[in-house]
Amino acid sequence: MASYCSANSITKWNCGAACKKNPSGLTDIYVMKNKTMNAGGFLGYSPSQDAITVIFRGTVPWLIKNWITDIDTVKVDYPLCPAGCKVHRGFYLAFKELEDQVTTQFSILKAKYPNAKVIQF
Repeated sequence: MASYCSANSITKWNCGAACKKNPSGLTDIYVMKNKTMNAGGFLGYSPSQDAITVIFRGTVPWLIKNWITDIDTVKVDYPLCPAGCKVHRGFYLAFKELEDQVTTQFSILKAKYPNAKVIQF
């Protein structure tokens, strides 16, 4: 639930009960966002788990752009799946708008913590 907090609260790991679930916190936090679909999330490193975390925020009830994304339920081909996998178009398009940020920041974290596990939420 930390992904619903403000970028400033996430970066400082000061987002109330959500951040208290991981009291040792995260370092090297990067908050992802885009303005087109209001998709968001963050990446960071957990020293206590020796893990890079990748977190995507779910639907924010008061953001109409999130609801429009959710309603776009048409299934489309997922290009990285050779078996003809399909994905929810709205969620896929929201991810595509964050993909460059995820890739860039993940590469930075992986270079800094090459032996870290990867945890996705």
